[in-house]
Amino acid sequence: MNNIKKYKKGLLFFEANFLDKIISFEYEDANSATKIVGIQFKKQHFAHLCGIKYKFGAKKFFDDLKNGNVATKNIIYNDRKDLVNAKAAGMDCLATILKPGVRVCESGKFAHLEFDAALRTGRDILALAVKYQDNGFFVCNSLLNLKIFKDNQGQIKKSFQVTSVYSFDKKTRTKNIIF
Repeated sequence: MNNIKKYKKGLLFFEANFLDKIISFEYEDANSATKIVGIQFKKQHFAHLCGIKYKFGAKKFFDDLKNGNVATKNIIYNDRKDLVNAKAAGMDCLATILKPGVRVCESGKFAHLEFDAALRTGRDILALAVKYQDNGFFVCNSLLNLKIFKDNQGQIKKSFQVTSVYSFDKKTRTKNIIF
C-alpha cells in the first residue's frame, strides 16, 4: 500500500490552509440562526485523518512526511485497509471543502464514528468530521470518503449550506475571506 504521495498532498493542503489558523465555516441552521464551526488544526491531528498511527508519534509523522523522511515500516495501519485506502483517496479532494457548495452537518454518526459536526461537499465526495473542544473550537476527527462508503451517507445527509468561509492567521493576526 503506497499512500505516501496522497498523504503528502493532504499534508500540503492542511499546512497551507489550516495550520496556525482558525478556519471558520458560517451557516444558517434550520431556525435561520447564524452559526459558526471554527476549526483549529494541529500537526498531531493529521495522522488520525490518514487512519494510521506512526511509530514515533503523530506530530513526528507530520514533520517526517513534510521532509520526505517517512519509512512505510514505521506506519502502523488500521486493521481495516479499506478504510485507510478510502481516507488516502479522499486526500485528492480536500480543496472542495473550502469552495462554495460545502455544507455543515450538525452532529451525527458515520459507520462507527460519532462527530459533533462535519463539513461535507455538496456532492457525495467527502466529509471532514470534527469534535468540539472545551476551548470553543473544533478539531479534525476523521476524513470520511463518501464516494466509497455509500451505505453510510444517510447519516450525514441533513446539512446546511455554508454561507462564508474565512480564516484567521494566528501568526500574522490577519483575516482572509475564502468565500
